[in-house]
Amino acid sequence: MLRESRPTAARKSTADRFTGGTFDGAERVEIHEMKMTGEKMTMRRLPDGVTIQPGETVELAPESYHLMLRGLTKPIAQGPNIKGTLTFEKAGSVDVDYKVEAPGASMSADHMHHEP
Repeated sequence: MLRESRPTAARKSTADRFTGGTFDGAERVEIHEMKMTGEKMTMRRLPDGVTIQPGETVELAPESYHLMLRGLTKPIAQGPNIKGTLTFEKAGSVDVDYKVEAPGASMSADHMHHEP
């Protein structure tokens, strides 16, 4: 699991859009959303990103909005933080250090469905 600080538009007077980012070791970074639909957990890619209104906070977290790393170019392991960026439509790129953590045990595969 990867966690990063909360993208926010709190100090802005207009909305911004969180569109993705970069990760040292992945060809691309996509924004996905997980949510419960009845008794089934679903996950879908958000190709247009996430709009963040002024004063609003959007958190990247397990079983919610998260980053999906595609085209891994090297193994990812717990240990030192990994450099990357978060990208916003108006604010541009923000440098970040991703912390790699062990996957959570709260999600079981029989409740998971990925939508294209």
